[in-house]
Amino acid sequence: MKKHLTLLLVIVMMIGLVPAAVSAQDTPQLVIWADETRAAVIEELGTSFEEEYGVELVVQQLGFGDIRDQMRIAAPAGEGPDIIIGAHDWLGELVTNGLLAPVDLGDAVEGFDPTAIKAFTWEDQLYGVPYALEAIAFFYNTDLVETPPTTWDEVRTMSEEIVASGEAQYGWIRQEGDPYHFFPIQTAFGGYIFGTDEEGQYVATDVGVDNEGSVEALEFVQGMLEDGLIPSGLDGGAAEALFQDGSAAMYITGPWNLQRFQDAGVPFAIAPLPVGPNGDPGRPFQGVQAFMVSAFSENPLLAQAFVTE
Repeated sequence: MKKHLTLLLVIVMMIGLVPAAVSAQDTPQLVIWADETRAAVIEELGTSFEEEYGVELVVQQLGFGDIRDQMRIAAPAGEGPDIIIGAHDWLGELVTNGLLAPVDLGDAVEGFDPTAIKAFTWEDQLYGVPYALEAIAFFYNTDLVETPPTTWDEVRTMSEEIVASGEAQYGWIRQEGDPYHFFPIQTAFGGYIFGTDEEGQYVATDVGVDNEGSVEALEFVQGMLEDGLIPSGLDGGAAEALFQDGSAAMYITGPWNLQRFQDAGVPFAIAPLPVGPNGDPGRPFQGVQAFMVSAFSENPLLAQAFVTE
């Protein structure tokens, strides 16, 4: 009830402060930029939101990467959205260019995952309201793999057996030139990118990309490549296609491919990432998605109320 009253109060304030703008249109309006995956959900929300609060949600669909790129151009020109939905790794660029307004969750911040809040915090100021966390995992074809491997040694052994049997062209595959998808392998072998201090903060001078574990991880992958167990030159699209058509039995990917594989009828399951030779778990990068408010919003109070309430 308190949240509803807060949002209604903001709407009343807007009507009282800007009568000319309200008379020019039937209801207050919020423009939201979202990609294909999220736009449909927001549009469904928009109908009930307008009925309950008298606020029209105009959802404009853009490619995920285009949201950030177009924000740089359109927002300062007064042609951008009030709210965008995007990733935490956009934050530095958008904040330093003055494109985002801070948000204040108050006591509600306690209800969010601390990692998600940290991901959208810049110089002790929160700039997004997180709504989803995502990470990559180990996908496997259940027609080809009965029990998923738990170690990287098992990944190689299963790949050898699958290739030798002719059941599939490859066992496990990976896309090249992609540190994001290599990181779980690197960490499983004891590698890292930046070290941390006693408080868990990254130390920029402690670079681990060439430490013993990172080198061992690379040698493991190189060995499978040289032995013909994984193909050379795969990009993300080619790797996805091999897994989707059953030419590969195992693949590391994320939730963005769930619907694609389901629609294609791929018999798959998802398992934890394999551990390394010393039992170290493979640790993926974590991604966070959030609602962010434009610093150039024409309805900043309403935009803030929408994302925080």
